[in-house]
Amino acid sequence: MYMAPEGVPLKGVDVYQVDVNIVCFNKFSQRGPDQTDEGIEITTGVQVHKAPLKFRMDGCVKFAYPHRHDELLLIGLDNVTKKQTLLRTVPDVAPDGTFLEFQPHQIYTDRQGFPVTNPDEYEMAMVHHHPLQKQEAQHGREAICAT
Repeated sequence: MYMAPEGVPLKGVDVYQVDVNIVCFNKFSQRGPDQTDEGIEITTGVQVHKAPLKFRMDGCVKFAYPHRHDELLLIGLDNVTKKQTLLRTVPDVAPDGTFLEFQPHQIYTDRQGFPVTNPDEYEMAMVHHHPLQKQEAQHGREAICAT
């Protein structure tokens, strides 16, 4: 994320983070069998992780930056109630799956933004690929940080 130049007036914003791993987001739910303190366990091959989520308040998302770990191929946020995909981003990764960066067009920014509401049902999805030759598990805590 880019920092503002020194001396530029800053404006505070409310930041809301959503993610699939309960260790970060929903302390009141039971962890799934693939979730640890380090994050979701990513074993060999392609894995899709999805989880329902609820926003605790109504709001408007004008900026969203995905937080990621290595081996992430895609992260998305859908409004299931309205059948709308709100965010979908694909990071640049090295051939071995190491995260390189999110290109500017992969970071959501819009002055008008899109609304999120407490009554609607949402789902966050992540797709990972763990190379077959790697025996040790990888862990991920992918999230979308929104303002």
